Amino acid sequence: MAGIYYKNTTYIIYSENIGPSFEDLAKNTYVLDQNFTDLTTYTYSNNERLLVPTFGIFQRTFTESSPYNNMIEVVLGDNIEAGICKFYNCNELEHVTINYRNDRISIGAFAECQNLTSVTIPDTIRSIEQLAFYACISLPTFNFDNITNIGIRAFQDCNFTSLTFNNNYYFIQNSAFLNIYKLTNISFNQNCVGVIQNQAFLDTSLTSVSLPSNMIYTDNSFPPPSGCTVTGGKTGSGVVGTFTLSSVGTDANGFALTASASSTATTTGNDVTSALDALLNNVNAFLKSIVYDFTQNNGDITSYNIDLTISR
Repeated sequence: MAGIYYKNTTYIIYSENIGPSFEDLAKNTYVLDQNFTDLTTYTYSNNERLLVPTFGIFQRTFTESSPYNNMIEVVLGDNIEAGICKFYNCNELEHVTINYRNDRISIGAFAECQNLTSVTIPDTIRSIEQLAFYACISLPTFNFDNITNIGIRAFQDCNFTSLTFNNNYYFIQNSAFLNIYKLTNISFNQNCVGVIQNQAFLDTSLTSVSLPSNMIYTDNSFPPPSGCTVTGGKTGSGVVGTFTLSSVGTDANGFALTASASSTATTTGNDVTSALDALLNNVNAFLKSIVYDFTQNNGDITSYNIDLTISR
């Protein structure tokens, strides 16, 4: 795209003129920027503090779409409150660039954006939350170099043929890469430690995987019918974890209330899954001591940034 994009501004780009201005579902206003307009695209910008850029509401039982959800590109600035965004089922969206300061891509943020082909993220992003890219059936690749957490069904039904995990730690949750039938190869940094939960790679075309020696996985992490052979890694009982809570609400710059705390927990179980579940229960109990409600038009959102380090 032509023009200069400022990190404190969010841009929504369309292939047709829907201006001169409009509101999204969260009542954020976007104004046509004539400096960006050319013969084929129309750019709307907002550099005010945004509650949550909301063009589709993702919930378990229903969806609601904005009449303005047919954008072709979005550039998300650091004027976004707490790094939360909702572009569920924006089927014309092809390109996403993230410049915000929060360290995660939020729950269901781009679920069912079926034409999404590229996502550019900063190296500050650590967590891809559950269903973030669910059913993005055209997404061919993703940069996991700085990611540590990949949520439940975060990339289900995407279009990956291979995956590279270069970071030193990964927590890959249940069904994170479910139903990626074209996936034939994954590779890990061999110094990596982490956990791969049940059915993380269910229904892929993987036939063999070489895991780092300190990667913990379950017998059902790479289940049939793929017939995947796993070498390396560890199965069994015993998980040791540490976790840190930070960035709850708004910070000193007015973007996210900061509450910092830390705690440690050691748990064991009959298998890796039960031990990890026990650890996560400790995390959840710890979080209950921190009370903060973040309210927007479509409900309450509580945003926590949790860093988990798990070793055997």
